[in-house]
Amino acid sequence: MPLASISKATSICGMPRGDGVVDAEDLKVLAEYIGKDIVDPTLVAYWTFDETEGDTPHDIAGTKDGRLMGTSLWQPAGGKVGGALQFNGTTFVAANSVPEAAAGSFSVFAWVKGGAPGQGIISQGGATWLSANASDGKLRTELSTSGGKWLCSPAAITDGNWHRVGVVCSGADCTLCIDDNEVATGTRANLASTSGGLYMGAGGKLSASTFWKGLIDDVRIYNRAVKP
Repeated sequence: MPLASISKATSICGMPRGDGVVDAEDLKVLAEYIGKDIVDPTLVAYWTFDETEGDTPHDIAGTKDGRLMGTSLWQPAGGKVGGALQFNGTTFVAANSVPEAAAGSFSVFAWVKGGAPGQGIISQGGATWLSANASDGKLRTELSTSGGKWLCSPAAITDGNWHRVGVVCSGADCTLCIDDNEVATGTRANLASTSGGLYMGAGGKLSASTFWKGLIDDVRIYNRAVKP
């Protein structure tokens, strides 16, 4: 569970009843939420990839169900969190656009395993939000620049292990994250627009060479800056 969700869960009851003591009345309020999911209104899309058949990855946080373009390769027990989707280098998932990443606070995270240099993880509107850099497999984003180049992480993510990858943008800054660690920070790119179709498992221009070959799991998009 993201840290923000944990913080929200611990603050459901609000402040104590004015006497500085958490008593039975406060516990009654908390009890109403036991066993219930905590809804994060800033989570605008969430694909768990826990399906076992069909070609519709469901968005459990909203209405942006995806469409699997290509062969269905569900892995019900093969994900980092539950199931996952195996991308074979010829398939990708298409979904409706999310609020533009070109302005405002924005975060996207996903679990990935495998892949190769040059392959995309998440993209929208021609911009590749997360990918493996073409020359060395390092995590890269086209939402941010550093030293006149696209922002890249110092380490590759195509080593065959599970990695939680993400990019967080707030104000003029964007930060790349790997395994819940901030690994690189740059300036938000001056993108004309990032609206348009959202793709998972492919680069922004849907070139065949950018199709992911590996597993992707638990893709989450927020309209706020999430601290990993």
